[in-house]
Amino acid sequence: MNVNGGVNKEQPLIRRYVHYLTLALLLSISVGGYLFFEDLSAQKARNAHQWALAIETSPFFEAEVNFYIPKIILAGGIIISLLIFLILKIVGDSDRRAESLARQISEVQVRSLMNNSPIGFALLDTDGHFLDVNAALCQMTGYPREELCRNTLQVITHPQDLNTDVSYVRQMLKGEINAYWIKKRYIHKDGHTIWGLLCVSLVNKKDGSPDYFISQYVDISAEIKSEQNHIAMLTAEAANRQKSQFLSNMSHEIRTPMNAILGFAQVLDRDPALNPGQKEQIRIINRSGRHLLRLIDDILDISRIESGKVELSSVVFGLEEFLDDMENMFRSRAEAKDLQLIVERDGELPAWVYGDEGKLRQVLINLLGNAVKFTERGWIRLRAHSEPAAEQAGDEKKSLLLLFEIEDSGPGIAKSEQERIFHAFEQVEVARIVEGTGLGLAISHRLVEIMGGTLTVDSKEGDGSCFYFSVLCEPADSIQKSEVPKMPEVLGLEPGSGPWRVLVVDDVMSNRDLLYAMLLPLGFEIQHAENGTEAIDIFEKWSPHVVLMDMRMPMMDGYEATRRIKATEKGRTTPVIAVTASVLMGREDEVMDMGVSAYLRKPFKPEELYEILGEYLDLRYVYADETSETPQEEPKAAALTPEYLAAFPDELLRNMRKSVAEGDMIRLTELIRQVEALDVSAALGLKTLADQYDYTKLNELLGKKGN
Repeated sequence: MNVNGGVNKEQPLIRRYVHYLTLALLLSISVGGYLFFEDLSAQKARNAHQWALAIETSPFFEAEVNFYIPKIILAGGIIISLLIFLILKIVGDSDRRAESLARQISEVQVRSLMNNSPIGFALLDTDGHFLDVNAALCQMTGYPREELCRNTLQVITHPQDLNTDVSYVRQMLKGEINAYWIKKRYIHKDGHTIWGLLCVSLVNKKDGSPDYFISQYVDISAEIKSEQNHIAMLTAEAANRQKSQFLSNMSHEIRTPMNAILGFAQVLDRDPALNPGQKEQIRIINRSGRHLLRLIDDILDISRIESGKVELSSVVFGLEEFLDDMENMFRSRAEAKDLQLIVERDGELPAWVYGDEGKLRQVLINLLGNAVKFTERGWIRLRAHSEPAAEQAGDEKKSLLLLFEIEDSGPGIAKSEQERIFHAFEQVEVARIVEGTGLGLAISHRLVEIMGGTLTVDSKEGDGSCFYFSVLCEPADSIQKSEVPKMPEVLGLEPGSGPWRVLVVDDVMSNRDLLYAMLLPLGFEIQHAENGTEAIDIFEKWSPHVVLMDMRMPMMDGYEATRRIKATEKGRTTPVIAVTASVLMGREDEVMDMGVSAYLRKPFKPEELYEILGEYLDLRYVYADETSETPQEEPKAAALTPEYLAAFPDELLRNMRKSVAEGDMIRLTELIRQVEALDVSAALGLKTLADQYDYTKLNELLGKKGN
C-alpha cells in the first residue's frame, strides 16, 4: 500500500509470482515427497510401518491461482530440458565422430603421401627410432624398410653431421623451435656418401607433449657435386692464372740474364782475335745456355698445353724432306753411340701434306732423342706410313692418318711405369740417372692429342720399347718452296747509308750493353733509356729511326711508352720493336696488339736483330765474304767402346773421368782436344756425347773406377 492509503497496482502481480513460486515449490516437494514415501513404502514393507501425508490448498490459494499454469510451466521446463540435453549430446557425439574421422583421414593422407612421394619420408619417435619409412628413403639409402625400422637415424647419418642433427632435435623437444631444415650427409648401405636436404617437424599430443617426428629427405648429391665441380673449376682457373703469371715472371727473370750471357758469347765468337781454344769455350757457353733454355721452354710448353692455349699452325710441307731432316739430325748421334739408325718409309706415303709441321717435328725429336739417350747398344728404327682416316660427319675434306713407330733395343719400360711416363715430371727408374725434366713425353702425348691422334707405348722390361703415335692431316699438292738463304756474317752498314739512330730502352744495364756491342761496331748511333718515361723524353728530343723497347720496366712499362709514342705525329711512322722475355711463347700477338711493329724474344741471335732492323729501315749491310773453298768431307764419329779408349794415355782418361764427375765441361773439352791430336774420330764421338750431356755413357766408356 502507498502512503495515501490507496491500493498498490503492482501488488496483485507480485502476489501472482509468489503464488507461482509457491506452486513450483509445492510440486518439487510433492515429487520429493513421492520419492521419499516410495522409499518409506519399501521400508514399510520391510519394517511393517505405514505413513501418510495429505496436502490441501486453502480456498484463498485456489482463488488466486490458475491451477493449470504451473502444470504447463512444469511440462514446458521438462520438455525444454530434454531438448537441451539431446542437443548437447548430439553435438558431443558429432565432435567425437569428427575428431575420429579427421584422425583417420589424416593418417590415410600421411600414409598415402609417404608411399607415393618421390622424396624420402620417415616417422620417428622422440628417441630417433624409425617408426615407418617410405620406398623413396629406402632407395636413397639402400636399406630395406624392415632393416631401417629396427634402427635409429644414426645408422644412416654421417658421423660428422650427427651432432648438428641432435642439437636441432633437442631444441624442438624443448619447444624452442617448431621445425628445422639442414643440408647434411648420409651414409649409403654400400658405404658411399650421399648429400641430402633434411626437413623435420614435430607432432605433439593433445596435452602439448612431443609425440613423434615427420622427416623429409631430398637427395641433392648431384647438385652438391655440380657445385663442388664449379668451385673446383674456379679454383683451377685461379691456380692457372697464378701459374701463368709465375711462369711469365720466371721466364723473364731467367731469360733476361741468359740474353746477356748468350748475346755476349755470340759477340765474342765473332772476335777474330780469339784462338781456337777460346772459341770452343765460347761455344760451350752457347750450347749450355741453349740447353737451359730448352728446359725452360719445356716447362712453358706444358703450362700452355694445360691452359688450352696451344693451337694448330698447319702448313703444307714435304713429308720426304721432313723425314730426311729427322734422319740426318739423329744419324750422327746414333753413330756416336755405335747404334744403327733405320728409317723405313711406306711406298704409299704422300709426298706433300697439310698439317702442323712444327708440332710433329717436336714430337719426333723427343721420341727419337729418348731412344738414342736410353739405348746403349743395338738399333733404333723409325717407321712411317699412312692410311685413310675415318670420315667424320660434315667433313668434306679427305683426312689422312699419318702413323709413326719409334722402336729401340734399349732397356725397356716396366709394365707398372708405362702409364705414368706420360704424366708431367714423371720419369722411369732408368731415366732418373739421365738429365731431363720428365716433361718430354707428357708434352708429346698432349701435342699428339691436339693433332687428333694418340700416343701409346708397347714395351717389355729388358727387351726394348716401341712408341706408336698417329696424327691427322690432309693430302696436299706440291708447293714451290722459297729457299731463304742464311744471313752471312754482318760486318757493318754500307758506306754512305745512314746515319741510323737507335733508341735502346731497357731497365737492365747488361741488356743495354749487349745491344751496344751488337750495333755500335756496325755504325749505328745509339742512345738509351732505363724506363718508359725517359724513352718518351729522348724520343721527342732526338727523333730516333727505330726504338728497341723492353716491355717490362719500372715506373712506366714498354706497353704504355709504346702507346704514347705511337700517339705522336713522329711516332706513327717510327718502328717500335719489342725486345722482351716477359711474354710466353705463343702470345706474341698480345704484344703486337699494343702497337709494336715487330717482336724479338730474348735471348736472340745477332742475325735476328740485324734482319728485323734491315726489314723496317731498309738497311744495306756489308757482309763477310763466303769461302769458295770446296768443303772437305767431315770425319765420322768412331763407334766408341771402353776397349777402344783404353789405348789412350791413362792420365788423359783419368782427367776426363774427373771432369765428368765434377761437371767441368770446359776442362773436358780441352781434354777431348788432346784426344783429337791422337784420334779425330774418337774425339768426335766423345764431343758428341759431351754436347748431349750423356754422363752415363761417358762414365761407362771412361770407366767409373780410376786406375
